[in-house]
Parts: sequence; structure tokens; C-alpha cells
Amino acid sequence: MKKILSIITILLLSIILTSCDLSFIDYQRTYEITFETNGGTSINHIYVDQTFSAEDLALYETTKDGYVFDGWYIDQTFEHTLGDIKESLTVYAKWLELFTITWVNEDDSVLATSQVVEGETPVYEGTIPTKSYDGTYSYTFDTWSPSLVAATEDQTYRATFTQTYDITSFDDAEIDDVFGFNLSDYIPVIKTHNYEVIDASTSSAYFLYINMNDWTQTEADLYETELNSLLLYNSSNESWMVGNISLSLDLLFTSSTYQMVLTASKTETETTWLDVIDLLDRTFTYDSFLDILTTMQNLSHIGMFEDNNGISITALTDFYNSQSAVDSYISALNNLGWYYHSAQSSLYGEDVYIYDITETTAAAVYITYTQTQVQLHFWVFDNTTTTDELTTFVNQKSITTFEEVKFGKSGLPSVGTYHVLLIPIEIKGSPFPADYMTKLELAFNGDAASTGWQSVSSFYKASSFGDLDITFDIQMKFTTTYDKSYYEGYGTDGDQYAMVEAINALNPTIDYSDYDYNNDGVIDSIYFIYSVQYDYDTDPWWAWVFDASYGVADSINNVDGKSLEYYMWASYYFLLDPIGLNNLNANAETYIHETGHLLGYIDLYPYETYTYGPVGGFDMMDWNVGDHGPANKLLFGWLEPLVATSGSYTITIDSYATDTDGKNSVILIPYNSNDLADGDAFDEYLLIMFYTPQGLYDGHLSLSYVPDNAGIIVYHVDARLYSRSTFWGDYFQYNNEGLSDFFTEILEADKNDTFPSTRSRDYFSDSDMLRSGTLDLSTDYSWHQGGAINVSIEVASAITNTSPTVTLVINIG
Repeated sequence: MKKILSIITILLLSIILTSCDLSFIDYQRTYEITFETNGGTSINHIYVDQTFSAEDLALYETTKDGYVFDGWYIDQTFEHTLGDIKESLTVYAKWLELFTITWVNEDDSVLATSQVVEGETPVYEGTIPTKSYDGTYSYTFDTWSPSLVAATEDQTYRATFTQTYDITSFDDAEIDDVFGFNLSDYIPVIKTHNYEVIDASTSSAYFLYINMNDWTQTEADLYETELNSLLLYNSSNESWMVGNISLSLDLLFTSSTYQMVLTASKTETETTWLDVIDLLDRTFTYDSFLDILTTMQNLSHIGMFEDNNGISITALTDFYNSQSAVDSYISALNNLGWYYHSAQSSLYGEDVYIYDITETTAAAVYITYTQTQVQLHFWVFDNTTTTDELTTFVNQKSITTFEEVKFGKSGLPSVGTYHVLLIPIEIKGSPFPADYMTKLELAFNGDAASTGWQSVSSFYKASSFGDLDITFDIQMKFTTTYDKSYYEGYGTDGDQYAMVEAINALNPTIDYSDYDYNNDGVIDSIYFIYSVQYDYDTDPWWAWVFDASYGVADSINNVDGKSLEYYMWASYYFLLDPIGLNNLNANAETYIHETGHLLGYIDLYPYETYTYGPVGGFDMMDWNVGDHGPANKLLFGWLEPLVATSGSYTITIDSYATDTDGKNSVILIPYNSNDLADGDAFDEYLLIMFYTPQGLYDGHLSLSYVPDNAGIIVYHVDARLYSRSTFWGDYFQYNNEGLSDFFTEILEADKNDTFPSTRSRDYFSDSDMLRSGTLDLSTDYSWHQGGAINVSIEVASAITNTSPTVTLVINIG
């Protein structure tokens, strides 16, 4: 960011736009670090250079009785740790108090004592507490009382126990012998002293009655709880299922006896999967279930039950991993054309998969399971859906169009095919490398293959879907009269002194009027590439976009009848920065980022010290990565999003990364349905896109804030204009500074509010995208103009990293 000396100039330059490349370190300076131990043992001051890191600082430890050292901080509020060293400083020791935790048994005998650091939750590491059998009940350790919490004082925790009515006289063989297999292994243990078993089975069905004469309501309730945790409940016959066996439990009328009833049909042969198919075909008058249903393997004791809602199939699995079996079966269903259906899932409260039998009729299934059995529920329904109609929004006013209308001039137009002037400036005594022209040609005009990623030209042609086609006219270098110390003497104004020299000297050989494509009297932009190695701490050797009217370049007001306004100033050496690609020949990302400013767009990272801003680093206008996000492209006039205003929508959109025409890849939900009637996007809205790690993103996948996996990304944008904006001023009411109220932010799907943050490594990641299920925005996110964002988004199709499309169900309240 340009550094301005006078207060007036600072105000004028409050919107300065800068590159995101923060990699430079000056290794020549020495700084003093003083240690404030806050009552700990003392440590002498030390002298370090800028290579000194937080890891190095951690080696200096101090001690204090009754406390644990918790690190060094650069402020006494203990909020900020050591970052890059740019000055001498004092670091402060943070201490955490130690508290004594006493663990006692139910009889108050001490089991153990331990010490825990302030703020940490204590952990018991002794032997498990025990309580002796009392002749009626046995006891198992349950938990601690009070509940374990983070330590703030000395604390005593007492063991508590769960009692178990210890009756073991029931003979499991009295059940197993009737049904011919170890049925008792699949149901909760029956604990009773006083019982009777009545086998009333017939030739066609099993009927087994077990009367527990010594049970009370307590024992019955406990047993029902165990049934619910172990078995599946079948609503069609109001009983728990053990494969094809129904189990019910009731209190006998006018009696204190609880009776369990186990029933099942007797058949000559075991029910098979083909029997299931036959029942489905007959019930739903569709003779092709064998074609659309793969066989679920390893089932036994299959039971089939019909009711008004459809068919339930219940069976035991032959191995103790039903979840694995179900996951594999759902995958097989997907391969046969079944797909997740959000509306039916919401209706039944389960993950429902459907198969379209006809254009209006679909078969549906959901699967429930325990460790040892599965239950499949089938039905057929009318799949004729009605959704509200979508429209497409074509933005009629880009940022540069807005500039032209309001101020009569603009920066670099964001739509069109034209040439742009680039002037290499060789600072005397700091020569360009011998191959500088070859490298510049690669970085600005090369194709993806020759650069190893993208040039400025190829990036913008791809990112804009061909709407912005730039060719750079790269001049031969101009060598300045003075060396770099001369321009450093003017600080951030030094760039314009060099520019004025170059423009005036090259005037006889360049027709500057060729570079005003919109004929507003202003050169659209000039790129100045200087030959000095960039240095963030030494002006003017950094990268920025600025307005020539603020400084000596204001004198360039009539070269071939044109004046100079927007320009880019950047080091040649940015193109040599690595980005994690082995075959990279020229890195254009800094120049691509700065070009976004020439098109009128702001930085999406905050200028304060926050590590990541409200888009978590994930944007070309944030940390110089990937592509321009949907808000950028919309305001550049490249994107034609689908508009959803209210109601329910089932929408299939294209991958944003592989989209080639700017249509059908983004959904726009405005704050007010009338906001877009004026034909521009200077409003408040949501933008929803389907990200896949492809296209312009593939060059930065090695970076932590560019996800390796696909997902749905939701942006909240407030691009309302500032009514008193001036040319090259604050156009928008909001920016991305601070910790709230942003111009553009990603609404985190995991809702854990990790960016923006003052903490390190809080960047955009997989968990911030919606990858399956439903995201309800109403509970956590609000519009700037008031009210909750009453929008829910459901993923209604499978997502892979190369999926060309995704189907979403969007409900807008």
C-alpha cells in the first residue's frame, strides 16, 4: 500500500489498492527484544534479525511458582504473538495458574489428586472407581459430580454409579430352541427371577409369550430403552424387529405382569431377495424392480411387511457392520440411477433416494439399520414437482461503466478487445536481466502452456468468458537518469518521478491516443514494470495501482491529446515468484491482481493485521489465487447469474471453475426482489456457486486456502454505492476491513466463524463449503439492511471433484 506523508494525501489515498504478495523479508536489520516476565525468572534482552521467528522465541523460557508458562506475546492483552520483526520490541510472558483437583469415591475416600492448568478441563487418570455388589444390585462407574469443567479454582469431583438389577436366572435356550437360531444374541438380556415361557406356535406361525412376573414399571422402561437402542421399530405392525420376527412388550390387563410377544411367519423356505423383488413388483404394478435394485448381500431372516405407506423389508445381516453394508448399497443404487431427493428426505426425516420410473412417477427408498440388522422402506409417489420460475440477470452497468456515467471517464474497461501499453523502466544501476523481454512477453501475453499457468492476457480471457481480450504492447525499456536512491528519496511518490521521465522521453515514439479505447480523454491505463527487486519496507519498490492526478504525474495531461489517470507500478521480479508448480516459467498473479484494481475492484483482504479477511484468502483479489469470485465477475459485467427471489427452486448449475460462458453457474438471491430492476448489481444479495478444483484454480491447489475438494460456496455481497463517491474514491458503502459488515464475505457452511480472525491459519477450507445435506442460513446470518437471511440450500445430487454440474434445492422464505 502506498505510504503518504501528509494528512491530506492520506485522506485522498484511503482506497489505495495493493498486491497480496507478502513474501519479502529484509535480512540485514538487527532488532532488540526485551523480555517482561511478569513475575517469572528474569531473562536478559537479546538482539535478532528479521529471520527470528516465533519458534525461536519459544526457546526462551521462564518459570514461576504455582503457574505454567503459556508463551510470549507482543502486547499485555496477550492477543498477538510474534510475527515478522520490523522493529525492536518488548515481549510479555503469559502465565496460567495451577489448581488442585481432588477425585473421591462415593464414600468420600480420596482416589487421586492432580494439578491442572487454568482454563483446562481436568482428566482423571487413576483406576476406574468401583462400588461393591449389595446382593440386589451391581454397580458400574457412571460419571463425576459435578460435571467436569475448565478449571478456575481448586475443585473436588465425586464418583457416581449406575445400578443394575442383577437377575441372571432367565434361560436363553427357551427362546433360541423355539426359533432355531440364537435369537437371544440379537435382543437385550432378559433379567427376571420369576417368569414363564409359553410356546403357542402353530404350523404356519411362531407365537412365543414370555411373562415377567417380577417386573415393575422401572424394569419395563429400562428394557424398552434397550430395545430402542438395539433394534429397529416397524411402525406398520407397531413392534420391534429382529429380522423377520416381531417383538412387542405390554403390561397384561388387570395384572402386574409384563408380557413380551415374539411372532413370525413359518415358511417352507427362507425368504430371499427375489421374494422381495416379487412383492415390490406386485405391490407397485411395476415389473422391473429386478433391473433397478441391486441385491443386498449377506441377509438372513428376511421379513416383508405391507401397509398403506408401502413395503418394509427387515433382515439380519451376517456380519457386525451394517453401516458398511448400507453405504455400499447406496453407492450401488447411485450407479443404477437412484439419487438423493431432498423434499422426500425432509418429509420422512431420513435420507431418501429415488428412481424415476416415468416422467411423473418415482420409486423411493430409505434405509435404517442397527449394528446387526437393516430395514428398507419402499414406496412409489407422484414426482411431479412445481418450482418457482428462474430468471437470468444481465448486468447493464459494470464498475467502469458506472465511472463513465458518473465522472465522464473510467479506468481500464472490463469488456472489450484492445491493446494496453506496458513500459519497462530500468532504474539506473539496477539493470533488467538479459532475457527480460522474453519473460515479460510470457507473463503478459503468453498462453497457459508456455507460462506454466496463465499470463495476464490468457487469465482475463478465460476468467471473463472471452469478454475481456487484452494484448499488451510491450515497449523497449526506458533507462532512468537517476539511480534507485534518488526515487527512494521521494518515498511513495518516487514511482511518479520515474514515470514522468519515461512518458515524456517516449512521447516521440508512442501514440498515446491509441490507448484510449472508450474515448473519454484518459489513457485507459499504463503498466510500468521497474527493474529493482521489490521490497515492502522501502518505497517505492512495491506493487500498486494508483491515480496519476495525485502527484507529479498530474503533469501528464496532454500527451497526444490524452491525460494519464490509472496506472500500475510493479517490480519485474514478481514474475519470478514460485506458486508451487514445477513447470512455471513466468508468474503473472501479482499483475493479474493489480489488473483487477485497474478494472475498478477493491482488495478483498483487510489492510489491518488480520491474517485472513472475510473470504479467507480464496480469491484473486484476496491472496492472489485462483480465479475472480462471482461478485468480481458480476461487477465486471461478465456473469449472467440465475435469479431466485422467493419460494422453492430445484436448480442444476454448472461448475464455476469449468464454466465457459458465464451463464447457469451462479445463483443470485437479492435482499429485495425489486433491487435488480434498475439493471445494475450495486445492491445487497447472495451469490451461490459450485466450486470444483479445476480451471484457473488448479495452479494454486498446493495452497491451504484453495480447497482440493468440490463444494457449494455462498457469498454475501453488499455492493451498494456510496452516494458521495468521487473518481478513484470510495465507490462502495462497505469494504472488507475489520471483523464485520463486509463488502464481500463467504458464509461459512460449518458456521464456526474462523475468518476473518486475528488467529493464524484461519483460512477458507473444505468445511466452509456445503458438500452434502442442508445449509440453513437463517439461524446465523443476517442482511445488512435488516432481518435474518431466510434461505436454505440442499445438495440434491452427488458431488465429485470433476462433477460438471450439481443440483440444489433452494428455499427462500
